[in-house]
Amino acid sequence: MELSSFVVDALWRPKLVFLYEQVKKKIDARYQNSRSADWSTSSLNPKNRINTFDKHPAAWQIDGATNFGTRFFAVPHSLPAKQTLLRVDVFISDQDEIPWSLRYALDLSRSVLLRDWDIVPTLGISRLLSRVLASHCEQNPGFLNQYQQLPFGSKIRIENLCLHPEQADLYTIPACDLERKTRSVSYLQELWKDSVPLLSWPEVIDLSSLHFIKQLHDSVSVVRLGGPGQISKSSLVLKSNTEGVTHLYHELKFLLTCPSHPNVMPKPLHVVTSVSRFGGKHGVIGFTLPYYPAKSISNLLPVRVRDRSWSSAQQVNWCRQIVSALIHIHFKTGLFCSDLRPDNILLHKKNETDCLILCDFEQRGNWHEWCPPEVLYAQYVENLSMDQSSAGIVHSSWRELIELYHRVSLPAKRATCEKVANSNWPWFVLTPEQQEKSQVYLVGLIMYCIFEGLSNVRISLANAYRYEDPEVEFPIFKRTPVLVQKLIKKYTAGAPEWEAEGSHEGDRQLDICPKRASRVARRGDKMHTEGLGGGHSISETEYDVLRTGLNWWTTKLQRAEFFFKRHKDSYRDIGMIQPILHEVYMDLENLTFN
Repeated sequence: MELSSFVVDALWRPKLVFLYEQVKKKIDARYQNSRSADWSTSSLNPKNRINTFDKHPAAWQIDGATNFGTRFFAVPHSLPAKQTLLRVDVFISDQDEIPWSLRYALDLSRSVLLRDWDIVPTLGISRLLSRVLASHCEQNPGFLNQYQQLPFGSKIRIENLCLHPEQADLYTIPACDLERKTRSVSYLQELWKDSVPLLSWPEVIDLSSLHFIKQLHDSVSVVRLGGPGQISKSSLVLKSNTEGVTHLYHELKFLLTCPSHPNVMPKPLHVVTSVSRFGGKHGVIGFTLPYYPAKSISNLLPVRVRDRSWSSAQQVNWCRQIVSALIHIHFKTGLFCSDLRPDNILLHKKNETDCLILCDFEQRGNWHEWCPPEVLYAQYVENLSMDQSSAGIVHSSWRELIELYHRVSLPAKRATCEKVANSNWPWFVLTPEQQEKSQVYLVGLIMYCIFEGLSNVRISLANAYRYEDPEVEFPIFKRTPVLVQKLIKKYTAGAPEWEAEGSHEGDRQLDICPKRASRVARRGDKMHTEGLGGGHSISETEYDVLRTGLNWWTTKLQRAEFFFKRHKDSYRDIGMIQPILHEVYMDLENLTFN
């Protein structure tokens, strides 16, 4: 199946049960477009190749993409450096709305999934967007002046992408709502005065005092202090969020209140404000943190394991550092780390020794493949509730499940739980003991990635990494020592994958359901039905893949319903078979290899 942002987003989440007919219509349109293609619009025709634009130097720097390849991080080269840190990202339509003749030349399927942003600038879509932006600047000499006046986090929307950059339509969308939502430093200091002493606040600086270097992530910019001629040689990270400030402020408070630990991101170095275009408010739009050039361990793990460049003892040391950080967070702050995965673990060389740093404490939750069952089923229904509400859809077949979930899991906790608005209820409604055991589950999965050399526990439908091994994903062991395998099984007891493998060791009977459906898998930039070899040797159609996805999510939601009916009022008692974090640390301390 060809990929697009709408199709991948639908197949990746439970909302496919609501969107099945819409996805089917997308596939219908694809077939109509492909049948109507002729030589004049064919990607094989030399005049339709995107490399015809390469004779012009890139006028805009494109550092990466997100939102399933519909949002690109673009900065004009021609502006003074101090004026480019505006976070004005470029947005395009769903890939299925771009002419069929351009889909291959623009590498659109690859752009949907990539998390390796070093590759994104080389894609055809990035080169075309750079030319469209340059062409618009040539046709509209005042555009860059207008660009510089946009509020932080504004958007550039490009429509009607075609072979002729000058024919594309470009619109700017000022981020007035984001400006309205930001709060001043004094407001936050008053709000948090009981937990964040005034003297513990870092220096406050204006956005204009930061020199932009590169965008690493949708919320992470590499910057330096100072203006032209006075730029610091040391790089920092600016953490910001152009979609809203709620989770950003939550993370800021966490970092300001969390005691120091060698394996936890240190306190912010600066709080960054920006002057509102309306009213002159100095609103907090981010904060700076140390920059670790080695970045996350997600791409490093496959290289180290395949090159045999480290020992089992070193791998265990990494695991100990992670558990030590989780113990510190859990017992010193009373909070939890729900977002634990290789993407959110940074590598820092300290005296030639590997030091891991846990980061990203917005606590929005994790991908489905990283969730323990007691969190996973709740997350399914939370996603379903949100998607049903936003779409204005009432499906009687799933209304009962949503109502059951709210009756069983939430009433008492939701009334008293202090949490971030719109955050992930499945974690916040758990008791502290459950939160600790759920983190142990994540430790088991992290250990699996470390010893198997994987960027993710399985090949995701929505996130592609530089190195992927289609032959190894949780719970298949290929490189992990037997002693470590036993610990991973112990920490991930109850995982649905163990049931699928026919192993019930430590099974908490959380996922017992009479049937199991085939899932949609991915190889490269194509989706196929699991076990069918990528669709190369059989006549599998996109409709077959779509039906497989619908059956998969229907079965998963039936399992969720079975789960909540089974536990009812005992929901607070689930997920307790895992050891506590201190026991995990002792297991790792006592682990020896011959």
